[in-house]
Amino acid sequence: MRASKIPRVVARDLSSEYVVSQIKAQMAAQCAIEVEATKAMMHEQLVQEQQRYKQSLDDRDQRADAFCTDLRVKYEDLMLHQEAAHQRQFLQVKATMEQLLATHLPLQEHSRLLQAQETAMQQAADTKCRDLEAAHAAALHEAVDAERRRLEACHEAANALLQAQLTECQAANTNLTRLVHSKSKGARAICNPCGEIYHISEVLKLGRLLEEERVLRAKKETSLHESCRHLLTLRNQVKASAAALREAKEHNAAVRKELARVNEDVARVTLDLVRERPRNLSLPYGVHKVQTRTEHAGAMKCLEQELQHVRAVLELEKTARMTGEEKAREKVAALKEAVDEKARLLQESLVLGQLDRQRFEQLTRNFEADLARATAARSESQAEAQGLVLEQRVATAATNKDQMEAVARAELAVVAQKVLTLEATLQNVRRDNAALKQELRMEQQLVKR
Repeated sequence: MRASKIPRVVARDLSSEYVVSQIKAQMAAQCAIEVEATKAMMHEQLVQEQQRYKQSLDDRDQRADAFCTDLRVKYEDLMLHQEAAHQRQFLQVKATMEQLLATHLPLQEHSRLLQAQETAMQQAADTKCRDLEAAHAAALHEAVDAERRRLEACHEAANALLQAQLTECQAANTNLTRLVHSKSKGARAICNPCGEIYHISEVLKLGRLLEEERVLRAKKETSLHESCRHLLTLRNQVKASAAALREAKEHNAAVRKELARVNEDVARVTLDLVRERPRNLSLPYGVHKVQTRTEHAGAMKCLEQELQHVRAVLELEKTARMTGEEKAREKVAALKEAVDEKARLLQESLVLGQLDRQRFEQLTRNFEADLARATAARSESQAEAQGLVLEQRVATAATNKDQMEAVARAELAVVAQKVLTLEATLQNVRRDNAALKQELRMEQQLVKR
């Protein structure tokens, strides 16, 4: 009787192993499908983000070009205005020179004082321009360094978060591998609970089944290695993209599907146990009871471990998602603050340049007013002393003419020097604008990385 019961025990154990192997195969196939779907979705999101950043960069370039064009038009209008003002000044100086030539009195002392005052004004203006340029360069360098340090810190934080996620995925993979090995060992332990001696044909059949089990195990290990390689590929893609928040949400949904699938597996295994019960009623009560309890306990333990693992993964994904959202909000706020700060600095530089031009115009008007007052005073003194210096006036007329021409040439040279200074200032503004555009591109590249 004992020898006749042995084949039925072996058939039942092998059918249970076949059900477990089928469940494992379905789980491996489902994991591979989900990994491929996640990979495709990540690639599509990366392409969309690249297009969006490219469009944003093109819009910024267009705005910068429009700003440069507007600045160029304003500069041309300013140059036309300055040219007209210089022409008016030249005509006024010419009229004054003709009036002075009519009086025939030397103005050497007055010209010397005016030259000294103009030199002092020019030196003060040059010093102010150099100070403003140095302050602007220092502020710009400090802002660039602060932005670079902030971006490096954000990049390091993102890398640390991704490393933590990779470590969690590797730990989950290790737990899954251990679970598969533990199930295989449990199946081998159930094969011969009573310790009977099998026939040669049964031993050969058992050997073939064990060989098939080893082949299936090798295939599953290959699938696990492929899953590991896919995980490494996903890690590289996540490092290259800036969609950590969306990835966490999608992975959370995938884990929920996994939990639902595990629940379905629990129901399916329970149904299989119920279906196997009528076939096991022909066995003795003790053997049937021990085997049923063993199989049920092993299946429930495995399913409980899988459920605990899935719950832990859900908690980790929830924490990572919340952290990613907070960091993303902080990063966007910091980037907006940096852009606003740069716009403010640019506006301040433009306002300072406009104030310098206004100061220059005010100094020019003051100089003209002083010159007019001095000319009026000198004309009065000349009218009083005209009778006394009539003979001296004829002798010094030619000398005064040469001196006034030299003064006029000097004033024209000063005006030309001021025009060159304004052109140099415009070139500096253009270089600053180009540097700001280059910094914006570098920031976009850092954000993409």
